[in-house]
Amino acid sequence: NPTIRRNERHTSAQKMMRNSLVALLVVVGLFHACIGDVSLLSFKKNWENVYSVNSVLDSKGMNSGDGKRTSGTTATLTASMSILCLKLRSNDTARFSMRVKDAKLSDGTTTSNLFNPKRDIDTHLGQPAFFIQKNTGEILSVSFSPQDKPYYKNLKLGLINSLHTKIVPIGSSLTFQDRDVVGDHSTRVTCQPGSPSTQNLRKEFDQSAFSAFPDPALRPHNVKLQAKTETQVHKQGFIASSTVTQVVAMVNINANAPKAAMNSFNRLDMVSMLRESSHKGRFASDEPVDLFLSSFGTLSIVGGTPKMAALSSIKAVEAEWNEEESFTGDLFEAAHHVQSLMVKERMDSIEIEDILEDMFEDHREALTQENAEETIRLMDLAISWINYNPQDVSLLVPVLESIQDDEEAESISGLAFYILSGVNTEESSDLFIEYGIQSHNPLVQKAALLAVHSAKFDSEEIMQAITEVYENSESEDYRSFAILALGSVASRSSSPQFAKEVLIREASESLDSHQERAVDAIFAIGNAGPSVFSPEEVLELNFQSHSSVRVQEKLVQVLQDSFDLEYSQVSDSDFPFSKSKTITYSLGGKTIGGSFKADGFVGTNFNCNQTQFNYKVSGDASVSVLLFGRSEEAVSADAIYGQKGNTLLDNAAHLKVFGKIVKSISFPGLGDCTAKSYPIAQASPGFSVSYTVFVSVVPITFSASASLKLQLSWGWKVCPRGLSAQVDITPQATLIFRGDALIDLLIIKAGTGLQGSLAAAIVPKAYVQGNQCMVGLGVDLVQQPLGVKFSSYVQWKKCKLLIFDCKWGDQKEYVWFQWNRPAQTISLWKQDFKIIKGGK
Repeated sequence: NPTIRRNERHTSAQKMMRNSLVALLVVVGLFHACIGDVSLLSFKKNWENVYSVNSVLDSKGMNSGDGKRTSGTTATLTASMSILCLKLRSNDTARFSMRVKDAKLSDGTTTSNLFNPKRDIDTHLGQPAFFIQKNTGEILSVSFSPQDKPYYKNLKLGLINSLHTKIVPIGSSLTFQDRDVVGDHSTRVTCQPGSPSTQNLRKEFDQSAFSAFPDPALRPHNVKLQAKTETQVHKQGFIASSTVTQVVAMVNINANAPKAAMNSFNRLDMVSMLRESSHKGRFASDEPVDLFLSSFGTLSIVGGTPKMAALSSIKAVEAEWNEEESFTGDLFEAAHHVQSLMVKERMDSIEIEDILEDMFEDHREALTQENAEETIRLMDLAISWINYNPQDVSLLVPVLESIQDDEEAESISGLAFYILSGVNTEESSDLFIEYGIQSHNPLVQKAALLAVHSAKFDSEEIMQAITEVYENSESEDYRSFAILALGSVASRSSSPQFAKEVLIREASESLDSHQERAVDAIFAIGNAGPSVFSPEEVLELNFQSHSSVRVQEKLVQVLQDSFDLEYSQVSDSDFPFSKSKTITYSLGGKTIGGSFKADGFVGTNFNCNQTQFNYKVSGDASVSVLLFGRSEEAVSADAIYGQKGNTLLDNAAHLKVFGKIVKSISFPGLGDCTAKSYPIAQASPGFSVSYTVFVSVVPITFSASASLKLQLSWGWKVCPRGLSAQVDITPQATLIFRGDALIDLLIIKAGTGLQGSLAAAIVPKAYVQGNQCMVGLGVDLVQQPLGVKFSSYVQWKKCKLLIFDCKWGDQKEYVWFQWNRPAQTISLWKQDFKIIKGGK
């Protein structure tokens, strides 16, 4: 029957399909069961695996808006790494040695060996490193020979870290707390089938996962970070390959986490970065003032099948092991150890004598507009060197001795004390006292009293020396310098009681004295701040009952600025007619910039052209610096003059630099109708940071700094006959910026940097002409030529015998783009007003 035969064939086909499907499921199940059995690594004593190593690491800019990257520099490393199992331990762990050989570095145009192929029979890189690994994949400890160079330890640590994993069953995931060379953080690991003989472990984390970094200065909010490691584990129980991909961008240099992020991108696109890593074109805005600094790196190791090592190799490696002399720690501790060694190694490359000679030889030109940027860079290098080599502070002694009788010592004194203020040693404090605070040269003493506001050292002796100047100087100018400096030094002291007692005594004696002495005491207490005085202690000094309205006003200012305490304002009822104007002006961009602000005020009564005419004119100017999310007021200056009838009200000016009042002056009483000015110049270190973080194979060092060169002038003109007065402030501030992302690989330095300066002054002017019943306000902008450049650099070390008799060659710089603005002087706002009731 044809129908029956068709049904039988159909039934037979169904059975065959079912059997095939069952067979397929069985095979798949067996495959998964086979791979799933690799729950532990298999260790065999004296077996060795050799891996080829390839790493690419770059340093580039990153747009702060969308995360796209710029051109930059790239370093490539190729090498061979051997892993030898030396000992099986009882707790499911084994001790391994690792060696690196045939290492080569390239910057894309030049390639160099980390060995001499003509001389070196053994091309291994230094001494063996040792580590202990658990059979679940974790690296528990790392050991280094003390004879190995820090650069070699760096590289070997990054390679060992690529073997650090966590085995979990296929199809599962696990989030656990991990400690590796990048930091202490939570990590998510997942496992999926790889090739027929491997399974793929993927670890991922970002900056939000971190509780600590090997660099204690680094905080999660300082960086954007993403990392991924993919490890292929062979079914025979060994690591077949591993690929580490990581990107880090320095996005915020505040010590505390900001309320809002600076960038609009949430995640970094590592896939695009990998695709663009060798691209020479731009992927970001050509405005360097809108860029972060970043580094992207990949590290790939690919091994073969482990084999029994030669007996000679085993004995040679075991002979290198000395547990008592070696450093041993987990990956996190090892990273901290190596980074500390690298800082010292980097310092040794600074030619300190040459730096000091270049700087002091042309000191009169050192801080001109053209040279300020380079001079401050050199001074910062000198500070770094002396902090790591404290004995070399003695190199400054010949300079300090030479300026004691120099009648033009102001410029060179500023350079010397800028450096000394950044060195935190007892000897630097002693030199500051002997050659600065106690100098018989008033120019030198003035430079020291200005520089000590930013000094890093904590010394009761320097507080005593400053107090002697205050008590014994015949110059009111220098007494003012001294009392203000005493407050700043006390704010950093661990034992400020001496200074506190001096300031309390001075406050008490000034209550019945001239208002300027009381104002200086208030500002000195403000400089000391809440680490020395509580707000209640300040109020107990009873400045609020002083007869001078100006003293009361400055008390309110200090309580608000230094102690964050709101206090009732002093009434200005004597000036029913008043006009004011605030102007702000910004230069730069989202990551580097300056903000300039000016306030002008003029107030009078309506008795113009009469003897009972009351008036007050004032100007305030401030400059704030923005660098990678950190914003600080660098300069704030004010000038005030006023009369109530024939009685002087306010006749003073003040200067604050990075939060500390450094100068307070009084204008002469009744003027003589001639224009006068008071100039003051200062170079001040603002703030600097440095963060080191592993990126794939080696650490990258990010650094940033902002400094200030100030040329300020107060101007005033007072004419009692015409019932007129005018004040103005010209705070010509040069904000000097640097940012850097450095790759340091023994014989090559490659990096990307932002550097430049913003130089401008926003000038408030206020005047009153009582005999004409007129007042006026104005704000001018005086801008010097500005420039910020984004560039990359490469520098090779030239050695006669591999690592001996080495010197750095010339640095090749590649300027990708620049931000420039021309010099200009323009009026931002100006207006005159007639003094009449209801007048506009």
